[in-house]
Amino acid sequence: LEPNQTLSLSSDEPVLFSRPSIDVMFDSVAFSAGSSALGILLSGANEDGARGLAEILREGGSGVVQSPEEAEYPEMPRAALERSPELEALSLSELQSLLTGLCERGVA
Repeated sequence: LEPNQTLSLSSDEPVLFSRPSIDVMFDSVAFSAGSSALGILLSGANEDGARGLAEILREGGSGVVQSPEEAEYPEMPRAALERSPELEALSLSELQSLLTGLCERGVA
């Protein structure tokens, strides 16, 4: 996420075997949006996203993860919860309600 709120893709080396990387995306969101950032981490098969979501929290933003018990691949949300225990784990229906509420308030 660029400072002007546009997206750019990076062809740098993979981070945790991934490119594009959720960690890199969340890092840029934390830098660009600061305390207004919201990171949502869903199902995934490695720990990509845990460090970046922690960065969003460090910059004053918010974050939630999909409940690992409900995720098809629980490794990503579980890694984020281990790194940042203050995160809330939500079911898909709770995530839907959160996003619907943000849209209704004009936040998203």
